[in-house]
Amino acid sequence: MPPSVATHASLLLKAAAAAAHLHPKPFFSPRAAPPRIPSAPAPPAAGGSRYCPTTTTAAAATATSATAACPWFRWPPPAQAPVRGLCSLPHSGGGGGGGEGMGSEGVGRRRRVVAPAVNGVAKDGAPQPPPPKLLTLPTVLTIGRVAAVPLLISTFYMEGPWAATATTGIFLAAAVTDWLDGYIARKLGTPFGAFLDPVADKLMVAATLVLLCTKPLEISLLRDGPWLLTVPAIAIIGREITMSAVREWAASQNTKVLEAVAVNNLGKWKTATQMTALTILLASRDPSLPAQDALVTSGVTLLYVSAGLAIWSLVRMKLPAWLTAVPPDPRAYGHLIQLCAESGHLAAGRQLHARLVAASVTPSNFLASKLISLYSRADRLRDARRVFDSIPQPSLFAWNAILIALSLHSPDPSAAVRLFASSAVSPDEITLSTLLRSLAASGPALSPLVTGELHAVVFLRGFGSDLFVSNALITACANAGDMRSARAVFDEMPRRDVVSWNSLISACARAGWYRECLDLFQEFVRVRSCDGDGVGPNGVTVTSVLHACAQLKAVDFGIGVHRFAAESGLDMDMAVWNSIVGFYAKCGRLQYARQLLDGMTRKDSISYSAMITGYMNNGHVEEGMQLFRQASARGISMWNSVIAGLVQNGRQSDVLRLLQEMIASKVLPNSSTLSIVMPSVPSFSTLLGAKQAHGYAIRNDYDQSISLVSALIDAYAKAGFLDTARKVFKLTEHRSTIVWTSIISAVAAHGEAVEALSLFNQMITAGAKPDTVTFTAVLSACAHSGKVAEARKVFNSMQAVFGISPVIEQYACMVSALSRAGMLKEAVKLVNKMPFEPNAKIWGALLNGAAVVGDVEFGRYAFDRLFIIEPKNTGNYIVMANLYSNADKWEEAETIRSMLWGVGLEKEVPPQVKSQCLMKHQKSSIQVSSVHQK
Repeated sequence: MPPSVATHASLLLKAAAAAAHLHPKPFFSPRAAPPRIPSAPAPPAAGGSRYCPTTTTAAAATATSATAACPWFRWPPPAQAPVRGLCSLPHSGGGGGGGEGMGSEGVGRRRRVVAPAVNGVAKDGAPQPPPPKLLTLPTVLTIGRVAAVPLLISTFYMEGPWAATATTGIFLAAAVTDWLDGYIARKLGTPFGAFLDPVADKLMVAATLVLLCTKPLEISLLRDGPWLLTVPAIAIIGREITMSAVREWAASQNTKVLEAVAVNNLGKWKTATQMTALTILLASRDPSLPAQDALVTSGVTLLYVSAGLAIWSLVRMKLPAWLTAVPPDPRAYGHLIQLCAESGHLAAGRQLHARLVAASVTPSNFLASKLISLYSRADRLRDARRVFDSIPQPSLFAWNAILIALSLHSPDPSAAVRLFASSAVSPDEITLSTLLRSLAASGPALSPLVTGELHAVVFLRGFGSDLFVSNALITACANAGDMRSARAVFDEMPRRDVVSWNSLISACARAGWYRECLDLFQEFVRVRSCDGDGVGPNGVTVTSVLHACAQLKAVDFGIGVHRFAAESGLDMDMAVWNSIVGFYAKCGRLQYARQLLDGMTRKDSISYSAMITGYMNNGHVEEGMQLFRQASARGISMWNSVIAGLVQNGRQSDVLRLLQEMIASKVLPNSSTLSIVMPSVPSFSTLLGAKQAHGYAIRNDYDQSISLVSALIDAYAKAGFLDTARKVFKLTEHRSTIVWTSIISAVAAHGEAVEALSLFNQMITAGAKPDTVTFTAVLSACAHSGKVAEARKVFNSMQAVFGISPVIEQYACMVSALSRAGMLKEAVKLVNKMPFEPNAKIWGALLNGAAVVGDVEFGRYAFDRLFIIEPKNTGNYIVMANLYSNADKWEEAETIRSMLWGVGLEKEVPPQVKSQCLMKHQKSSIQVSSVHQK
């Protein structure tokens, strides 16, 4: 390669390295503009180049070939661009054209930094362009502005009517030349004095302000307030000096700092108002002008506006320059982001994050945790997850931050558990309590096996004595349906607080352990009185205990709880007062409950709902509807209470009217409303009604509600569309025990015993814990399909595996399964081993099983006991009579029928069936008579 070409290649490499150093690629710069690429000059003429006179045509050809081989290599090299420091602003001329005008914005404008040249060639061998001319027209205009300052001062102090006009003219001429020299410089492409132009600008403005302050006009405005001109003058001059210092300081920084203090529109508006104000104040010194006071007032007003813009532009420029020049401190930024998160200022927090990204700061675990908290509180979990994923090696501190964010703000509470399951981090007490809270929020939908695993981890790692972990573990075990483990955790706690007691008491109330709930309350009160530390039951405790009292109809105990709440001052809480009203209403003390409700100074929808529910449960529908009409604010909970009461009392027609009124009142039904209405109202139990309710649920994001999903499965199954019910089940994300039980009951009702057993096994594998309703559905399916072995296995697993004691419904299913299979003796043995007295369900199952296999002896044995328990049940007489008839025992069958008539019973026939039979009888009589006539 020729020397000249090598020299240019070396120069280009150095320029590329310098550009990479001066303009590093930011990690994230959403507003970064693309760099301007200078146009390449024309290639040199044959015989030489003005860049290097010794370059030959052959060398140029070699350079051209090098350009083709390397696209970024250009021949000839472009003119050396000036290195932009902080003060090298993007302008080509004087102050008025490229900057703000007569202000400080021209300080230290574009500076040409080149290596010292010897005979036109720099020391590093690079050619140099010819030096710029010293005196150009823009420079002459700038020198003229400097020379006009003494002239302005002299005319200002002269007396005579022409003095004010001359001073104003000189100032206007300086303002015009400030814009004109910039315009001409851009036209000619000639850079000029980067120092003289801003000095001339500031000198003219400062001199004018000092003159106006030292010799104010003798008018009432300035006489009453001699400081009116001094304040804006100090602000403007101080701003100019400060801005000059900022720009000179920025010159020692990098290009980003320079761009931060570049000229903007705010500075131009400041200059325009400043020039206008000074011109008006100078011109108003002419005493011959009319309305001199008004002119001075307008000039002073504009001067204050200019001062305000000057200060604001200084802040707008200095703060970004400081943020750009000073490297961010992750610790300080972390605390600032935390403040933004706590105060809800997401935009400010995102700006701080953008600054960190632009500075290529890799987020530390501390900083990332603050950013995760910021985004999660603003419901931007996706951004929080991106921050977490950007951490090279997340520590336990960062893991806890993302887990807390997911557990508190994620619509899927189990997301935190699934995320942590993929990690290899050793948990601490914060991690475990967070995961347990997520499990508690998930409820039975999440596998209780996960709760059991975390339970084991808690005690293996020695966190069993931690108060927060134990409290969270109690709630998680209870919500997973494992009340025995929850009680065991509570009993093993070395220290308990009010949260511990409330967690277990509330769990017992939700799980139906009402008697245990009352016992725990008594123990809590006793422990409080023994310890004397003042920590005792609070409003949450009282609310849970009163709910248990209402379910048990324990009126005396509930009155004692009411007395305790009044003595402790807890009845001042509205939630406690509502629970007291609800307790008395559910226990039938309606008059006293209504007195308590009327005595409340402030009522909410829950207050009315509690009283309305009491009226409805006790059959006082009209009183409940009247109170509903009197309520001022009808929330969705109140509407649901009234609808549930109407459904409970068999007022389906009123339910439909109330639904129409509800929608007309612009209160839309929610998932609870649909789950209440669908199983009971016939119009919703049909296929069309189920589809309409399903579509409404999907449109309003209710299709994942557990209660509504269960109602939809039941409605589709009853309408005969079992496949649709299966699809609803498959689309359900969180399958709780209720959802599993619904689909098992649906397939069992359709005689699909094999599928019911398969779903039961899938339910156990998924970790959902079956309840008594689930076992009843499975055993019923086995009984009607003759699967005795499977039924016996499921029945025995209730107590042995799941710790559930069989109730009368499960025994009835087992008796039915055994008797239908012809194992009547075993069925009777099972009845005799029952821990309680058999009822009509047990003997009815035995009678129906005996009828299936045709065993008259066992059938009569069951019938005799049914005759004692329910003598007016016509179905028992009919089954027994048919059993005798099938065995050709006609006399016994006639005896049973006579018993049916003897007790005054007959099988009721619906009116519509009677009318159909009458019409068919009349039609057949007409046909017979017509045959005889023929």
